[in-house]
Amino acid sequence: MPLSHLLVRRDGRLVPAARVLAECRGDHLRRRYAVRLEGISPDELLERFGKSAISPVFLVLAETLAFLDPDQIGALGLGLVEQPEPTPIGDLLFKPTYRIDDTRPLTLDGAEAPRAFWRSTWTYADERERHDAEWWRVWPQGERKEVRGDFVAAISRTQFARLRGPAYVMIESVVDPRMRLYAHLRADKGDTQLNSEEFRDRRIVALDASCRDALGILDSEFCRMVPLEGRHVVRGLRRRVFGSRATVAHVKIAARVDLDKPVCRLAADTLAAIGARRDDKVTIETVVERQPGRYRTKREKLRALEIDASEASGRAEWERPTGSDGWVDPATVHGIHPPYPAIYLDWFTRQRLGELPVAAPVIVRANIGSRLAAEAGEFAWLAVGGLVIAVLKGVNASGTTIVVVAGLLSLFFIGFRIRRGLR
Repeated sequence: MPLSHLLVRRDGRLVPAARVLAECRGDHLRRRYAVRLEGISPDELLERFGKSAISPVFLVLAETLAFLDPDQIGALGLGLVEQPEPTPIGDLLFKPTYRIDDTRPLTLDGAEAPRAFWRSTWTYADERERHDAEWWRVWPQGERKEVRGDFVAAISRTQFARLRGPAYVMIESVVDPRMRLYAHLRADKGDTQLNSEEFRDRRIVALDASCRDALGILDSEFCRMVPLEGRHVVRGLRRRVFGSRATVAHVKIAARVDLDKPVCRLAADTLAAIGARRDDKVTIETVVERQPGRYRTKREKLRALEIDASEASGRAEWERPTGSDGWVDPATVHGIHPPYPAIYLDWFTRQRLGELPVAAPVIVRANIGSRLAAEAGEFAWLAVGGLVIAVLKGVNASGTTIVVVAGLLSLFFIGFRIRRGLR
């Protein structure tokens, strides 16, 4: 299995081993080398690391392959020789790999491979990713110059021409098929590594961090990428004209007071991140399978309320690893740490979004229509009131008539705002 599929038991729960390593070593994992263990056992490695000041955290697969960083290799005082053939472990092939050589000085060719989470990449022994056009290797997306718009999936210009450029694609985790998001597909611009002679013909997609991390996909692993149905005219106009910000949220069950009501709850910082305010409507989008292999989006517009920090903390204490009744922690289920924002939805809303399971990822953005109505509502009564008064004065209406009409108009707008707030 790929590294993100390997599970370890921690605090009574099974969590992905790669996530545990990431928490222990952080960015140092981006400089790991796959070393074949010949003449040295994992216990001997651990003993040597324990006598040094470096971290003893490393990963061993099938007792034959250890992922070590340069600090650990340096502490061993050993040289590395690159293996011409990949190392097979089960159904996986790891390449490039190294073997330890006591007779050679320490040499590390290519101290850090750009855009690779592990120095050694893996592939399936049956080469399914070569023959199935839906399998793509994931790279991190480059720096974004703006925060607006949808998540981006960038591919080489050669691959973009091959696909004939669908506007949007569905990105699915190979770990859990329920983990799906959509992204705007575009060709990588300029003389980038994706467009280089070495990589332009390979099925490699560069994803925004919010997209790949929320799905639990680590750099250099695989995802499924399938064109999303529809012409996406409205979505394209929204992206170009308004460029509204979006965030990924993982679903939790609704608070008792919200059951059977068309509302959702989000944390205050989540509302601020998407440019929404309390009581605004937000758009919640998911990707559903319409027919085998064919996908489309579903969306719901709900009034967004803030969830109090103390309430969210209290609800987190009720969550259990099994979660048979819905009290589950998405970060624990998917091994994603630190966790992504939570959105609290009731059962009926989750059904309308395609029988959405608890802990599934959704895309949340401020609803443009709701924001326009809210902004217009602040000043519309002044404009309409002034217009009515001008008309009444034009027809020489008495002062009493003007006061009565202005009062009735004010009552109408007050009632409208109260009704909007209660609904």
